[in-house]
Amino acid sequence: MKQLIFTLCTMLIVQFYATAQSVGISTNAATPDGSSMLDISSTSKGFLIPRMTLAQRNAISSPANGLLVFQLDGIPGIYYFFGGTWYVISSALAATLPAVTTSTITGITNSTGTGGGNVTNDGGTPVTARGICWSTSINPTISNSRTNDGTGTGAFISNLTGLTASTAYHVRAYATNSVGTAYGNEVIFSTSSPTVPVVITTAILSTTNTTAIEGGNVTSDGGASVTARGICWSTSANPTTANSHTSDGTGTGSFKGNLTGLVPATTYHFRAYATNSVNTAYGSDLTFTTGLAGALPSVNIIGYSLLPPYIHCQVSSEGSFPVTERGVCWSLNPDPTIDLPTTMTDTGSGPGYYDLEIGSLPYYTTFYFRAYAKSNAGIIYSNNYALMLEY
Repeated sequence: MKQLIFTLCTMLIVQFYATAQSVGISTNAATPDGSSMLDISSTSKGFLIPRMTLAQRNAISSPANGLLVFQLDGIPGIYYFFGGTWYVISSALAATLPAVTTSTITGITNSTGTGGGNVTNDGGTPVTARGICWSTSINPTISNSRTNDGTGTGAFISNLTGLTASTAYHVRAYATNSVGTAYGNEVIFSTSSPTVPVVITTAILSTTNTTAIEGGNVTSDGGASVTARGICWSTSANPTTANSHTSDGTGTGSFKGNLTGLVPATTYHFRAYATNSVNTAYGSDLTFTTGLAGALPSVNIIGYSLLPPYIHCQVSSEGSFPVTERGVCWSLNPDPTIDLPTTMTDTGSGPGYYDLEIGSLPYYTTFYFRAYAKSNAGIIYSNNYALMLEY
């Protein structure tokens, strides 16, 4: 018996190699068609491809382009895989809208929230867009505010932004295929009430014997528009807007305040502030000391050389006191100050010329340079020197 089986297998292998251009499987010894690699012939039986559920189909690891399966549930039919997506070839059922559910909203603030959804069925044709949409009215659609969170079936996470504080919102997940757009269940949530802004007092930018430039940064408006911001100062700790203060615009972002009318050789406390409809918030309390009464130094940038890359500067006058430090600072924005990491200090002091090598700079980018000099009267900067290298 074993010898018979071995003989039959040998005959089949010989036949396969003998007809290597085309392979035929039939019950009547039909010759395979020359245009096919595999020709299956039968008048009484069919060709059965792998049958599986939607979940099993989606669990196939790294499907190859052209892979065929028969899906048993959802929209049953023959599916093929190509370019990262399963497509239905034919089905006993027509394609329908996708099925999608809406997740609850979490992480709610006065202007943001986190939601999402789950596309549980693509309706028999690929889901090309999905996300959440929201409005202050019921049944929001994709014509309202919305996110775009990928394609296909499965769960997704969405971030709601730009919301108004103390406001009720209606949210629905959506999914779109070739039939149309389907929506999930509606979820309602309310944003929290606005809070005071968040403001940071930044480093000391410049100090003379009667003036100073200090800075701040409003990093959050608290859910209500910032209507005033600036720097307040006093000789006592924790100054407020009831003390001397600057007014430096509105909204979020960085700003600079020019403090004037200061007394020489005096220590001042200063804080950044920001005001919205809730109240006024303050940054941390910092201090600086004005310089001694007397004339400030005079410093300028007098040129630039490319090879090697040097900035040429001159302290033309020391003023009332000796210059103890001099150098150059630069940035992509005007009015750079010595708190920046790009600041370079010259090894010398006093009046005269000095050169500082600044290293290679990228082409077609504008940089702003300022020379500076320190004395007991304070810190003084030159005018901005703009430089852009070109080929």
